Amino acid sequence: MEETGVFDIGFLGSNFTWCNNRRGRARVSKWLDRLLVSGACSDLSAAISVTHLARHPSDHAPLKMSFVTRLDNKPRPFHFLNVWMTKPELLEVIRQTWGQEVSGPPLRVLSSKLLVKRRAIQAWNKQSFGDIFDAVRKVEVAV
Repeated sequence: MEETGVFDIGFLGSNFTWCNNRRGRARVSKWLDRLLVSGACSDLSAAISVTHLARHPSDHAPLKMSFVTRLDNKPRPFHFLNVWMTKPELLEVIRQTWGQEVSGPPLRVLSSKLLVKRRAIQAWNKQSFGDIFDAVRKVEVAV
């Protein structure tokens, strides 16, 4: 695999993809099937997942490959980055956005304030740090 420049992206599910379907001590289970990806696709490996499905009634487990794309337009989860705490301006961004008046039921107020705060922190992050995830990807490729 090293010589050809491919690597296994891992899997979810059972550790074995084949079984001889015998009982007791005669039973043999092996991990035979895997998905290999070339080095040229290494940046896509996070978007690909493999699941070992149930073998029943066969002796081989089918592999289910899933490809995740950002074309689904679902909102990305908000991740707080510890590096933000190195900049004292973050606290002021949070204070300004949290202090804004919002009316409505308590849960709607909380949800609105969190949404406004998230957008403000994301804008501040782009201005203060740039795209950290892009920088990490570039460093990983260089390494």
